[in-house]
Amino acid sequence: MVSGEAPVPSPGAGDRAARAQAILGQCWPVVADTLLPRLSQVLQEALAAAARSDDEAVVRAASTLSAAERLIVQSYGAALRTEFTVSVERFVGRKPNTPLRRPTLSLQDMDESDQRSQVDQVTARLRNLVQVPQAGLLAKLQPLWRGGDLPEAQSPLRPGIFLHAMADSIAPHLGTPGLVGAVLRHVAVPLAPALEATFVAVGRYLDSQGITPAPLPRLGSGTRADSVDILLTLAETMPAPLEKDGRPPPLRHVPAAAPGLPPREAEPEDEPYLADYVRLQAQLGINANVLLEVAQAAATRGAAPTQAPVPLPEELNAFLLSAQRRDAARVAAYNDEMVGAPRAPDAADGAAPVATDAGVNAALGEMIGTRDHSRRLIALAGTPLQKLTIQLVARIFARIERDRLVPDPIRTLLVCLRFALLEVALADPAVLLRPNHPARRLMDAIAASAIGWSPDTADNRRYLRHARAAVHFVVHSPGSAASAFEQSREQFAAFLAAIVPSPSESLAAAKDALREVERREMQAQVVARFIDQVLQGATLEDHLRQFLLVIWSRVLAAGAARSAEEPELFGRLCAVVPDLVASVQPPAPGSDRRRLVETIGSLLGRLRDGVALVGWPQDKLQAFLNRLMIAHSQVITGADQAAAGSWSASTVRIRFDGFRLSEPADGDRGEGPVPILEEGVPHLLQQRGSPVIHQWLRNPPQLPPDAPDEPAAQCDVDGWRERTWFDMRLGRSLVRMRLAWWTPRRSLALFASRSGGSMISLSHAALVSYRRFGWITPTEALPLVSRAFRGVVGDLQRASRAAADSSERAADGADGSPDAV
Repeated sequence: MVSGEAPVPSPGAGDRAARAQAILGQCWPVVADTLLPRLSQVLQEALAAAARSDDEAVVRAASTLSAAERLIVQSYGAALRTEFTVSVERFVGRKPNTPLRRPTLSLQDMDESDQRSQVDQVTARLRNLVQVPQAGLLAKLQPLWRGGDLPEAQSPLRPGIFLHAMADSIAPHLGTPGLVGAVLRHVAVPLAPALEATFVAVGRYLDSQGITPAPLPRLGSGTRADSVDILLTLAETMPAPLEKDGRPPPLRHVPAAAPGLPPREAEPEDEPYLADYVRLQAQLGINANVLLEVAQAAATRGAAPTQAPVPLPEELNAFLLSAQRRDAARVAAYNDEMVGAPRAPDAADGAAPVATDAGVNAALGEMIGTRDHSRRLIALAGTPLQKLTIQLVARIFARIERDRLVPDPIRTLLVCLRFALLEVALADPAVLLRPNHPARRLMDAIAASAIGWSPDTADNRRYLRHARAAVHFVVHSPGSAASAFEQSREQFAAFLAAIVPSPSESLAAAKDALREVERREMQAQVVARFIDQVLQGATLEDHLRQFLLVIWSRVLAAGAARSAEEPELFGRLCAVVPDLVASVQPPAPGSDRRRLVETIGSLLGRLRDGVALVGWPQDKLQAFLNRLMIAHSQVITGADQAAAGSWSASTVRIRFDGFRLSEPADGDRGEGPVPILEEGVPHLLQQRGSPVIHQWLRNPPQLPPDAPDEPAAQCDVDGWRERTWFDMRLGRSLVRMRLAWWTPRRSLALFASRSGGSMISLSHAALVSYRRFGWITPTEALPLVSRAFRGVVGDLQRASRAAADSSERAADGADGSPDAV
C-alpha cells in the first residue's frame, strides 16, 4: 500500500490495475535518470569490443555505429520508453498478453531471423549477469501483480526490453540484419552494471512508496520446516550444470590457499553468498533476514560478543550432546581399527595397516545423515535464529558429505565435526561469514591437504593418523568447541609445516635433470650477453643475430658441459661465431672467393653438429640454413666492394680464445626465472635418462575473449606452491597432477601424478600461457566450507529457476501464447 494512502476495502481489479499502472509509470523517470546518462559509456565499451572481432563485417559495423553514437543514444531513450510502456500495460492486464516479438523459424541463423528475435539470444547472458538485483526487484513488484507468483517474463523491467531497445536504435544504421545480433553480443557485459544500478534505484523508489513484499512468516515448527527439508532433498539431488555439448564447464581459476598451509587471513568473502541465501529463502516464504543481520553484527564485533547468545532449549542441547557423543564414538572406533591394528614385527614406523573405504565405513558404523538430524534439531530449536542456523549448517555439511575432491576416509572424519561447528555457529554466527575463523580454517586445511590422498604410502598413512587426531581432539575436548578448533588447528598446521615427503629415486632423478636444464639455460644467458657484446658493429640480419643469441648460446653451454670428454669441442663451437658472421659480410676487394666457398662448406657442417647437441628440430634448422645459403649466394656472386662497418673477424676470434664459462650460482631465487629453449629440454632429459615429459605450446590457438592478461596470469603462477594439486589439459585429456617441485629459480615446474609414475615439466613461460588459455587451474578453487556454502546457494538458485520456469510454463499455457522474452 502506498504510504499515506487510506486502505480501501476489497478493491476491484480495475482499481488495483490503475494503482499499479500509476506507480509503475512513476518508475520511468528513475530508469531514465539512472540508465540513460551511462548509455554513452556502455555503447563505447560495446563497440570497442566489437571492433576487436575477427569478422571484418562486425568491425565495419562497429566503426559505423561509433560515428553515429550521439544519434543512437538519443533514439535509445524513446525506444526504451516505448518498450517500458507496452510492458507496463501487459503487466496490469490492459493489453492482450501476446508476444511482443514475432517468432522466427530459426534462432541460430541470425542473417535469416527477425531482428527482434536476435536479441533473445543475448538476453540469457544479460539475465545471468544481473540475476541478484533482478530477483530482488521481482520480489518488490510482486504486490503489484494481479495474482499468483510474478514470472520474470511478465516483469515490466526484465532485461530483454533494454536489449530490444538497443536493437531498435542501432538497426537503422546497419544494412544487414545479421549484424544487429553480432553487435549486440558485445552489449551484455558493459550494460550489466548500469542495469544493476537501475534495478536497485527502482527498488528504492518502490520502498519509498511503501511497495514492499508482504511480511513473510518466520521459520517455525510444522509444515514450514517440513517443506524446507523436502526442497533441500530435491535441490541436492539435482545434477551439476553442464555445457551444451555435455562437457563439464571450462576450467576457471580462483586464487586459493596452497594445500598444506593454513588459509590466509581474509576479509569476510561469504557475505554476498549469505545475502543470496537469505534472498532465496525469502522467495520460499522464509524470512531469514535475522540470520544475515546477526552474522554481520557478530563479524563486526569480532571475537568478543557484546551480549551472550540466547541459551539453547534443554531438549535441543541434550540432543546435540547425544548426537556429538555418537560421532565421537565413531571417531574412536575409527582410531581403534586404524591405529590400534596389530603390526607386523618388522613394520617400520608409519606402516600400520589402513582399512579401505569399506573398512572405514564398517568401523564408523552407519552414520546418520546430516539432513535427518536437521529435522529433529529444527523442531527442538527455541528461536527463529537457531532454526535458521541449524538449517544452513546442515545444508553445508550435506554438501560436504558429497564433496568429490576430499577422499572418502578424510571426508567421513570431517563430517564428524558437524555438531561441533553447529555449536560454534549457534554461539558465534560470524563463522558463517569469516573464512578465517579457526573452525573453518581447520576443516579447510584438512580438506585441502587431503586432495590426492591414497593409502599407498607411509607418508599418506601418517597424514591420515594426524587428520584423525585433529578431529578426535575437537569432538572429545571438554572445553568449548571454539577453543578446541583453535588448538587443533594450530597442532595440525604445525604437522603440515613439518611434512617432509619420503625420497623417491625417480623423483630425485627428475629433479636433477631439470636442475641441469636450468643451469644450462643460466649459462646460455651468460654466453648470449658475451656474443651480443662482441658483435657490436657487425652487419647482420635479425634472424641470424637471433640464431646466435638464442640457439648458439645454448650450443656453447652444451659444449662446455662436455669439456671433460671433448676438450677441443668448446673452442671449435666458439670459432663458428666469427666464421658465420664473416661469411655473410661483403667481401673485400680482391678476396679469394674459392676459399670463401670452401669455408662456407665447412661452416655448415659445424652448424649441423652444433645444433645436434641441443636437439634443435630439423625443420627449424633447415629453414635457417635455407636463408643462410641465400645470403651466401648473394655474397659470392656480388661485385667486389669494401666491407661495411668496422667489425673485424680476427678481433672476435681473439676475444673468444679467452672466453671461458663459469658455473652459475645455484639456488639463487632473487633473479627470477630464466628463459627456456623449449625444444631443447626433451633432448637433455632424454640424454640423462629422465622419465619426465616436457610440455609447451607448439602452435598456440587464439586466446579466449575472457583470458586474463599476461601480468595477471604471471602473478597467479608466481603464487603457486609445491604440493598443490592442479587440473591440467594435456592434448584432449584433463589430468590431475601435483606440483612436486620448482627448480631453484622457478624456471621449470615438475608435476607428478598421485602414484608418481607419470611426471611432466613446464617452463614458467608455458605455465603463464596455460593459465591464460584456462588449461591449468588449482584443483581446489575454493576452500572446503566456502565451496560447500556456494554449492548450497547454487542448489537453491537452480531450484528457484526450475520453479520459476514451471510457473512461467503454466502461465503461458493458461494465456495460450508464450512470451518471446
